[in-house]
Amino acid sequence: FFFDKMATDPAGAPKAPKPKDPKLEAMKEACTRLYREPAYDENHQDYIIGDFRWSTKKIVNVTSTQVYRGLADEDDKPHGWGLMQHHNGISHDCARWEHGVPNGRGVFRDPEGGAFYGEWVNGKRHGLGCSINKLHQMLIEQYEHGQLQSKTKWKIDKEHLRCAHCNCLYMEATNKLECRYHPDGVDWEDRFTCCGALQKHNPQGCAVDYHRQDPRPK
Repeated sequence: FFFDKMATDPAGAPKAPKPKDPKLEAMKEACTRLYREPAYDENHQDYIIGDFRWSTKKIVNVTSTQVYRGLADEDDKPHGWGLMQHHNGISHDCARWEHGVPNGRGVFRDPEGGAFYGEWVNGKRHGLGCSINKLHQMLIEQYEHGQLQSKTKWKIDKEHLRCAHCNCLYMEATNKLECRYHPDGVDWEDRFTCCGALQKHNPQGCAVDYHRQDPRPK
């Protein structure tokens, strides 16, 4: 029968399952932890009595198109945990900023709806990481000082949700205050009535809330 033919080799013996690659399996496990677990704990001792004990929690307008929320040094540079957001939809949440430079584990999201989970060293991606594109395809990636060394197709992601307001991928278990949106619409000049910003200059939003898939109450 067809099923029997598929289950046996030409000699009639059952086909042996293809052995798993231990290295690849270890990479899959590590990548699963990267996207399922929070990048950092704001109450970790490192931020209280460690390297960042003198940092202060702030909201900093880094440029006219960038806003940072998190720990910062006396010069208002990101220093410790924090989230950098751009008006065009790019965001970078990192466990360890050092005087404005990402230097630790984090999540990078792009305006197309993709995400990258991994490590940064001196501002560049380094080591093992996991990327998810707008089609929810997951890839395992290896970087060396910002240069992509390898890319392996993994699986179709079925765990992330997509925010109905900012289009970002997010995990319900690690959902946090990082969804930017405009509470009100635009007027005849294409200015948002909630903040006065032109739509072309600040399409992402002036307010911050948790990611969600349903409309926000008025």
